Amino acid sequence: MNKRQITMVTWALILANIMSGLDATIINTAIPAIVSDLHGIQYMGWIVACFLLGMSVSVPIWSKLGERMGNKFAFELSLVLFIVGSILEAVAPDIYFFLISRVLMGVGAGGMGSLPYIIVGYIYPNIKRRTVILSYIAASFSAASIAGPLVGGWIVDALSWHWVFYINVPLGLIAIILSIIFYRGIRKPEKNVHFDKTGATTLIVGLSCFLIGMQMLGIASTTMVISFVVLGIILLAIFIVVEKKAESPIVPYCSGKES
Repeated sequence: MNKRQITMVTWALILANIMSGLDATIINTAIPAIVSDLHGIQYMGWIVACFLLGMSVSVPIWSKLGERMGNKFAFELSLVLFIVGSILEAVAPDIYFFLISRVLMGVGAGGMGSLPYIIVGYIYPNIKRRTVILSYIAASFSAASIAGPLVGGWIVDALSWHWVFYINVPLGLIAIILSIIFYRGIRKPEKNVHFDKTGATTLIVGLSCFLIGMQMLGIASTTMVISFVVLGIILLAIFIVVEKKAESPIVPYCSGKES
């Protein structure tokens, strides 16, 4: 890739991180209006939790998807999921539809927040320049997270809470277009990479059960909370055992091998 292409791709990566960081906090000031319109005050805490759940369970998977199908494809897919989740949240007819869409959006945000760090490693071979760009990406995420509540409050006052999500559509499309036009794969996808389906399943279900159990504290019965937490811990323990024997582990550290 030439200098112009690298610059445009870098802006796409920074924009993706800005959206990911912004949407982690922008919704805070919109929550009262959302639960009022969708009649879901009892699920107020889940609005933030579902987004973070989608992010946390998907981050380890995105890197493996990038290895198998290419970082370019994985990055663009994460943007598409994020945009679709945003639109579905904006048009949600009830709180349940909204929360499911929130998880989808979180899954996309997981790729948008993690894949740029991998991509930068390939498009910037000079380690000093790479360090500078990584600092820009990290700073953009942090700055967007801080600005989120202020931006969200202004949007809710000036327009409506729906625009907290609609605003992601043009920004996401710009990032996708920049990636499609300027991003040229530095390396070909590794078609022979074995995707650890068992590890991915135990990780996703285990983390989901554990985090759902913690989120249900004070809402559900103690027995149900303990059941979810214990099931999550058991599945995560199984995940560690599976990863030690996996040919291409989701988390290489667990196996003691280099991926």
